[in-house]
Amino acid sequence: MAPSFQPAAPAQPAAPVVDLAASARSGANPVEVLQGARAQRSELRNQVDRLEEKRSDLTRELNSDQTPASSKPGIEARIK
Repeated sequence: MAPSFQPAAPAQPAAPVVDLAASARSGANPVEVLQGARAQRSELRNQVDRLEEKRSDLTRELNSDQTPASSKPGIEARIK
């Protein structure tokens, strides 16, 4: 019997985008701008990590001997 595929958890909302140039022009606090940029960078890293993990899971499932041949084209499409 083929293992059932579990759907991924819904994506977390992205951190707000920080427009550094606009923040500088508006006289925003540089510390807050830096904190916002760091939060954005952290969120982007987390998204990349989740995508790499998902791709790894799909690749492992694709290469599994227990995955039916009829499921492989769908898995391949999700990896691309």
